[in-house]
Amino acid sequence: MNAVAHPQPYTIADLYALPDDGMRHELYDGALLVSPPPRVHHHLAVSRLHGILSRALPETLEMLDNVGVRLGPARLLVPDLVIGPREALTQDELYLPASAVLLVVEVESPSSVAIDRTVKPALYAEAGIPWYLRIALDGEHGPKVHLYRLHGAVYADHAVATAGQMLTLDEPVAVAFDPAELTAR
Repeated sequence: MNAVAHPQPYTIADLYALPDDGMRHELYDGALLVSPPPRVHHHLAVSRLHGILSRALPETLEMLDNVGVRLGPARLLVPDLVIGPREALTQDELYLPASAVLLVVEVESPSSVAIDRTVKPALYAEAGIPWYLRIALDGEHGPKVHLYRLHGAVYADHAVATAGQMLTLDEPVAVAFDPAELTAR
């Protein structure tokens, strides 16, 4: 991710006025963060996780991918997946308020590892999002999935699984899966 020079801090309106150039644009305290499109491996993992989670979603919940989540006046991130109450996630808005999100998913890309591990969890926690799921694809033993639960103002480890192990979620959706399913050929 790179910050783009701008004569004054970007606003959310500025962010949505940008032309679609295929890059991921996010806003962090007025700084525009631009990331290259993810690799195919990344898309595969997101698509497969979407399938796993969607089969387990109760009718009261909805899941969206690559949607803007407003974390503050000058903060808007675009996670790979979000889960929230169906009534909140089916509104015709530019972005979701953080209060509408129960779980946020980030799949690490080479350009986002440090941000996905440090900055984004801090921002999601500060915004009060109860669950954070982070997937590292390039682990020594295949994909590794970390599930964090909000405790006070920070995330605490809740579960972790690598390929060959089962990761079990009870909330906000009850599901268990082997991280190897995310990238198996």
